[in-house]
Amino acid sequence: MATETKTPAAPAPAPEAKPLSGIEGELVRIESKRRILKKTVQDLKAERDTIKAELDALKAKPADPTAVQLRAELRELKHRKVFDALASEARVKPEALEDLWKNSGYTPDTDEPNADAMKTAIAGQQKQRAYLFDGAAPEAKPGEKPKQEPGPGGSRGGLVKDSGKFQVRRKGPGSLRDPAWMQMNQKAFNEALQTGNVEYID
Repeated sequence: MATETKTPAAPAPAPEAKPLSGIEGELVRIESKRRILKKTVQDLKAERDTIKAELDALKAKPADPTAVQLRAELRELKHRKVFDALASEARVKPEALEDLWKNSGYTPDTDEPNADAMKTAIAGQQKQRAYLFDGAAPEAKPGEKPKQEPGPGGSRGGLVKDSGKFQVRRKGPGSLRDPAWMQMNQKAFNEALQTGNVEYID
């Protein structure tokens, strides 16, 4: 008796994918963008951490002494240019600029010059070292008496401030016998005679 062979049934066709609705499609696009942004943020954080580590390593290295000195010199030149300009406005003698800079007490400890601090320092030096400025008498050295101008008659006789008396020569140039000197000093001489304040020096 012949055996009947059954033909296997064909598999059922897969259901067709339904097209996404408008809202579902928008959600898929948003999720895709979120994943891309998340990956970008992670990459940026990794790059930031790498740069920070490199900067920390550079800061940990000791500074090059030559570079430090060069920066200090450049900063001083920048400050000095402004200082000299302000000092010139204050009528500092050109040959006294170096002395003023060294003794002013101003230090170029910032990148940008501090004009107000410079003016204050210069004003202080104008009180302490007036001889550095035009129109000021030179400062007397320690133990040295300030130079005094002679009184009437100058070097040819007259009131000398050291003695406080009217000093007169009896003969020679600049003396009682010198008509030009007498004409110049007659009044002062008469006043000194009346007060007994005449001193004959020869």
